[in-house]
Order: sequence, then C-alpha cells, then structure tokens
Amino acid sequence: MSENKTLECSSDETTNEWKVGPGAWISLIVVLLVFSGLLFKVEGMAWLGAFDFTTLGGAFGTMKTPETNTFIGSGGISAKAG
Repeated sequence: MSENKTLECSSDETTNEWKVGPGAWISLIVVLLVFSGLLFKVEGMAWLGAFDFTTLGGAFGTMKTPETNTFIGSGGISAKAG
C-alpha cells in the first residue's frame, strides 16, 4: 500500500547558477577607479577629475577674510565649494 516516491533529476537539465558576466567586471573596475583617487589629478586630462570621488565629495572653503566672505567661505572645491 505504501509507495516509495523519489525525485529523479536528469543530468541534462540546466541548473540555475549565477554567472559573472563582463558587465560586472567592467562595473567593478569603474567603481575601483572612482573611489581610488587615481583620477583626481591626471596631467593632460583634467576632465577625468570629474569622475573622481574626491572631486565629487569636495572640500569646504575657509574663512580667510570673514568681512567679505559669506557663511560659505572661499577656496573650496566641488559641491562644498565656497
């Protein structure tokens, strides 16, 4: 009366495995370059600095002459520029 049921897996079935494609490797290299600081000051190609995290993060300006500066300061770069 009792039947033994077993699951049979055929060897020619494809398994669902994650594959790392070339796009993932390219993305990894781009992220490493952006966060490494290698693109910050490249001689002859200053435009590469736009893709560097240091430039994107910026630096705050200083209050060299408080009577002429606003609360922002002066001499900063990027988003924190003053």
